[in-house]
Amino acid sequence: LGLLSILAIPSILNVLIHTKKSSSKATAYRRYIKTVYHTLAWFRNDLKPETNAWKSIEMVRKMHSHANQSSKASSVGMISQRDMCLTQFGFVGFTVLFKNELGIVSTDEEMGNFCHFWRVVGHLLGLRDEYNLCCDTMDETLARMEFVRKEFLLPGLSETSKDFEEMTSFAVS
Repeated sequence: LGLLSILAIPSILNVLIHTKKSSSKATAYRRYIKTVYHTLAWFRNDLKPETNAWKSIEMVRKMHSHANQSSKASSVGMISQRDMCLTQFGFVGFTVLFKNELGIVSTDEEMGNFCHFWRVVGHLLGLRDEYNLCCDTMDETLARMEFVRKEFLLPGLSETSKDFEEMTSFAVS
């Protein structure tokens, strides 16, 4: 759900298309399985220097930097703080907003810990605090996530492009 929803954001979609790392079923599979492996490294290891999680974060930052430089040079656009915020939603938003509907059982403390984790990951990936969806309080976190869902994702999903259709066919195949 997260991946499909952020592909509806033209600025994110354009950068992903530009990288050509999701342009076929095979390349999309490789890209998204690598994303899963990075995410697992973050969850399974301490987020501190010299760990696998830290090395993974550094690798993702380098990939983002390269994609950003290449996209800017090609007049495709850049990876903005807004786009990083929307991408963060793709990883955490549905879990937080719709945990009951998704069958996720957690205490308020556990969900708070989950959001704290993603706040730290967002920070380590270069997301400034004012754009980080995961905040000090769950009330603020929920309000930001609901705002992103209503103001960006729902409108994006209601008017998709041919590029969206093509890219999502690779993502869900």
